[in-house]
Amino acid sequence: MVTLQKYLDRLPIPPTLKPKYRNRNETFYQVRMLQAYQSLHRELPDTLIWGYEGMYPGPVIDVRRNEKVLIKWENHLPRKHFLPVDRTLHGVEVGSGGANRRSSSWCPGPTGE
Repeated sequence: MVTLQKYLDRLPIPPTLKPKYRNRNETFYQVRMLQAYQSLHRELPDTLIWGYEGMYPGPVIDVRRNEKVLIKWENHLPRKHFLPVDRTLHGVEVGSGGANRRSSSWCPGPTGE
């Protein structure tokens, strides 16, 4: 088991996203979902993440009270997920017959839990 030293890194403060435009009627932001590598702790190698503007947590969107805000979310993520995906869950298509099947998973803990 890996033990990491606590409180080694400063708390990350995400940058504030700048709007693409702001006028008296509305403010418009564009946010890209990107794959990137990011340091989550200095004792670990950089970690592959999917994040807003390529970071976790994503940038701050600073708005004023009653301000009309438009956000365009752009998916620039790879089509193939970097983690294994269990396609037998959550009503996805199973088998060649095209039948949808709902299922759930439950993994019991050790006896006594």
